[in-house]
Amino acid sequence: MITTASIGKRLLALTAALGSVFTVGAASAQTEPGAAQPPPAEWLAYAENVTEAVTSWLEADTDAAARMRVRLDSLRRSTDTPTALMEVRIWLAPDGRVARIFGPLPDDAEAAADMTLIAASALLPAPPADMQQPLRVGVQLEPDFVH
Repeated sequence: MITTASIGKRLLALTAALGSVFTVGAASAQTEPGAAQPPPAEWLAYAENVTEAVTSWLEADTDAAARMRVRLDSLRRSTDTPTALMEVRIWLAPDGRVARIFGPLPDDAEAAADMTLIAASALLPAPPADMQQPLRVGVQLEPDFVH
């Protein structure tokens, strides 16, 4: 499932994906390769909430969020282009706490520590009991980003 957060001139553009498929496209929704049925509406609505939460986490006025934005900005090919779309995977506990988070820079230990710190105090509504995990959120820094 892909959704695009409508954030205008905000710092980040995000997309969310459920299940094992990560694709970019407004109408594309699959939970497993080859699946013909879209995910349940309850999953889609929950993924929208997670997308909004991740946006606010990364836009927060915290040291960890600022360091993550600087890292993402350093990956930009030029100042007038967005960064590449990078995936963040989020596993949620039944009570809505972030149980595990991975990405968007998997080979960067400091970035991994910052993402864990950013999400440490996050509490989302309880996910649907049968929802596939991890949730996959695409992170992309827009060209109008300012530190």
